Amino acid sequence: MNKDYAFKDENNLIPNVSAILGSADGIDAKTTGATRVYSVPSGYYMVATELVVLCTEDDTVTVVAQVSVGTSGRSYTDIIPSTTLTGLDNTGIMFTLRTSGASYVIEPGTDVYINIGTGATATSQTISAYIKGYLIAVT
Repeated sequence: MNKDYAFKDENNLIPNVSAILGSADGIDAKTTGATRVYSVPSGYYMVATELVVLCTEDDTVTVVAQVSVGTSGRSYTDIIPSTTLTGLDNTGIMFTLRTSGASYVIEPGTDVYINIGTGATATSQTISAYIKGYLIAVT
């Protein structure tokens, strides 16, 4: 389930404040593929600052997943490049991926995804992903 946190509706946006903007729950960390975590609202640009990944369920994780964050393409690496989630092998553990250097400004109406490029080796593993950043009003 995806959740948007930065606003209640189009009339109650909270621009220019770093916050959790959106999330996705119930992601199977063993399965490769992209999951939407946020849709940038019309009238605003988004600057992503980090993605927090929380292990919500695990069973015998022997190799952790590799993930990236992006808006397009098969690899979805235009915001945060592929990163191994070292240590994310038990329920209740979180891993934070941060942007660095030049930030990618995301256009209004664009979807942002977490992409599992290499799935975890495990009996099972479920994660939640929380995208953080801020919105800038289009002028």
